[in-house]
Amino acid sequence: MSHTELQLARGNTAAVAAYTGPQGEVVLNTDDWSLVPQDGATAGGIARLRPAANWQFPGGAATYTAAVADGGKVLSSYNSTGAALAVTLPAVGSLSNGWSLAFVTDNGKGLTVATAAAGQNILVPGVGAAGNLALASGNYEYLRLEYDGAGSDFRIVAATPATWAAIGARGAGSNYAYAQPASGATLTAAAALGAYIIDPAATLASLTVTLPPGAIDGQLFELSTSQAITALSVSPAAGQTVNGAGPFLLAADGGCGWRYRAANNTWYRRF
Repeated sequence: MSHTELQLARGNTAAVAAYTGPQGEVVLNTDDWSLVPQDGATAGGIARLRPAANWQFPGGAATYTAAVADGGKVLSSYNSTGAALAVTLPAVGSLSNGWSLAFVTDNGKGLTVATAAAGQNILVPGVGAAGNLALASGNYEYLRLEYDGAGSDFRIVAATPATWAAIGARGAGSNYAYAQPASGATLTAAAALGAYIIDPAATLASLTVTLPPGAIDGQLFELSTSQAITALSVSPAAGQTVNGAGPFLLAADGGCGWRYRAANNTWYRRF
């Protein structure tokens, strides 16, 4: 086969990040095989053209330490030797801006993801920085993380709804808590919680529920109960107010809900 050989300038992640090439040049990152166009002024180039994603099924162990070269891949828990595949991300110092990795659950095996060291974070919307997280149980769950290049953070750029809820991310409608309180108890919702399912053993004479702190504009919160609550009181978190706070009767198998308006820090009752 006749051909003309073309060999691009190349180097590892650190070398590419430090290089400023002439406008129009393309260099090859030999850690993750991405192509990096140059503009003649920006150290490290202006963008990364990554190979198409490919699937990987780590086997022979219940743990897997991801490498820089795994960038752009999808890791499946299918062949994990345990109940779940535990993946450790590469140290951020070895990564270039935009490096990404996706994860899926298969074959009844769960999947967890952890950063390589303390201070390296996965940013969860509405929750904050986490050193590790777990995909929702069940097959075919999906999560994709991308390194933002700004220091030590990975960002969630895609997730299936159940996994979004399982990690407590903001706006997850299926993000709820189950409680079996006694009469006179107080339930205090965590940030980003979407609902309480209240399932007491019998009618409650009284119950207080404190709404989630750090609410964003349009956020919803709901309550449902299997037993009657004679006097339900709803309290705002610090800095908030609530309309329709009670106390009021909530009938068995009944529910109520609120929507938050950020402009005046107020929860408004919907039903």
